[in-house]
Amino acid sequence: MTYKKIIAVLLSAIMLAAIVAGCSDDSGESSDSLTPATEASEASSEAQGEQTSGQPPEASSGSDEQEIDESAQAVKLFFENRYAMFAPDTVMFTVGDSVVTWDLLFFFIHAGMQPLISAFGTVPDLSLELTEGTTYADVILDFAVENAIQFRALEHGLSQLNLYQYSTEVENAQRRVSAMLADAGSEEALIELLWEERGLRDLALLREVLLMESLPISLFQNTFGESGGNLTDEDVSAHFSNNNFMMIKHILLLKTDDNNDALLDEISSVLSLLHEYSGENFEDFFDELMFELSDDHSGLFAFPDGYLFQAGDMEPVFEEAVVLLEVGQLSDVVETELGYHIIFRIPVNYDVIPISAYLMGSSTSLRLSAAMDRFEEMLRDWAQALVPVFTQEFESINLTQPFVPFEVIY
Repeated sequence: MTYKKIIAVLLSAIMLAAIVAGCSDDSGESSDSLTPATEASEASSEAQGEQTSGQPPEASSGSDEQEIDESAQAVKLFFENRYAMFAPDTVMFTVGDSVVTWDLLFFFIHAGMQPLISAFGTVPDLSLELTEGTTYADVILDFAVENAIQFRALEHGLSQLNLYQYSTEVENAQRRVSAMLADAGSEEALIELLWEERGLRDLALLREVLLMESLPISLFQNTFGESGGNLTDEDVSAHFSNNNFMMIKHILLLKTDDNNDALLDEISSVLSLLHEYSGENFEDFFDELMFELSDDHSGLFAFPDGYLFQAGDMEPVFEEAVVLLEVGQLSDVVETELGYHIIFRIPVNYDVIPISAYLMGSSTSLRLSAAMDRFEEMLRDWAQALVPVFTQEFESINLTQPFVPFEVIY
């Protein structure tokens, strides 16, 4: 994975993780956690796997409190020293009619640093190369720039949607700030907490960040509907036209160490029952027999509506039998290493989770996945429409500079 790909993954993670969380949260409430969005840590871990030097140290069970304190102090010094390079309102670059100031860019630098600090236990040497010619500092700064552009691009895109109003989100952001103030006990205490956890020292910027963190969820649902429900089956089918998804139900009798001939006779009898059925709803009849007779108990529990899969997801013999079927057709008895199957091919249900996604721990249906892809494309189009113009101050940023005496700027 190249560092450009890493940045793309990081960028997608911050926006899209919020959408998945929003679509799966029935409460509709936003979290007031101050922890930065570090879903990017998995991508950063992939990056570490390719680095040429500076591998994070293995965890030591003998670490004492002094070592922990020294690491925490190093992290504190790093952020305070870097933040003090510029006044918070120093313009780093412009995008369209908007500006990105140092405090906003630093917020994303802080977020981008968290996976590295977590992996190394402290601030690593950012001058070390991640890939040839690309240092950790390069990746962190590029990550911050890309996310700051996306941050402003969201504002830009919303301004193009003349009918889209987000006054409710503005009010919610203010309420969340008020709630945080109440929990912290004072503005000073809240700013101290914000600085430690998010690299923020300004409540106005906090309100802006909270607004921009919540807007993608509202914008997504406004554009694509709950769980992507505004997309039609035709939309989703067209989006995945090259993926060759298939969907089936099956009745399975597991092989045993003996008496498999009897199992073959039993599954053949079930097949005869299915062929003899003359009622109006064949699928309902198939379901009755499937839930009564099939040995695929875990599959019935996880996929009661049927298996949704692509080429390569199933045992070849099983998959070959499915490919030969038209939607609505029933197979003959299919023997695999597992047992004897009767396969019923059904239309693709776009609200079902594909097997491959389920096995990776995802609860994203095809419809939601298509909507998320379209949403990401829309956000990227907005970002690509904005050309950043960098200032001299930006060009002087040096995240690898050694520690020097500093005066923290509040």
